[in-house]
Amino acid sequence: MTEVPAPHPAAPPDRRRRRAQRTRAGIEAAALRLFREHGFEATTIAQIADAADIAPRTFFRYFPSKEAVLFGDPAWPARMLRESISRRPVDEHPMRSLAWALGELDEVMQEERAQHLLRCELLAEVDEVRYAQHVVSSNWMRELTVLIAERLGTDPHTDPRPQAWAMALAGAVSVSLQAWLARPEGPLPSALLAEVLHTTIEGLSETARGLPAPSPA
Repeated sequence: MTEVPAPHPAAPPDRRRRRAQRTRAGIEAAALRLFREHGFEATTIAQIADAADIAPRTFFRYFPSKEAVLFGDPAWPARMLRESISRRPVDEHPMRSLAWALGELDEVMQEERAQHLLRCELLAEVDEVRYAQHVVSSNWMRELTVLIAERLGTDPHTDPRPQAWAMALAGAVSVSLQAWLARPEGPLPSALLAEVLHTTIEGLSETARGLPAPSPA
């Protein structure tokens, strides 16, 4: 009787996540290099797949288009945040949960620093993707709003807090990442985010000082 080899055990979730992250990063690195060498419009998905040593169908498992590569995977941050928030105490303030979740990105950000720098340079040069950049930013803001509303157990269409907090957090993240890219020997992204949040809180507190107190809910 022929012995059937035992199947390999499935990779643990963390290992699968790291493997997927490496593949995604490889696709991004190959695409960004080709965009720089040949131009965004002239670069094809087939060329990106070949440079990343993957099949074209594998490309589409990670990115819906080459525009998505230029901006990074728009769905990945939302998935990461949702997973991280699920591990936080249920009674924790949603902004604190989101800040902690974003702080877990330090290692990934450090590994992909060169790609983030190149992406920023390309976005400043490629006029034809400016509208797509606006769409990606709007989607990111919507994801943050939904996450905050879910944690609050409220409707973001009638409660202004989720959108207002999402806008504040997205602005703080954007500013801290710009500072991180400009300071190669400086603090980690999470430390810069904490610094920006603290100074923002100080500024908002001064702004609210003297204003009428909010009406009871």
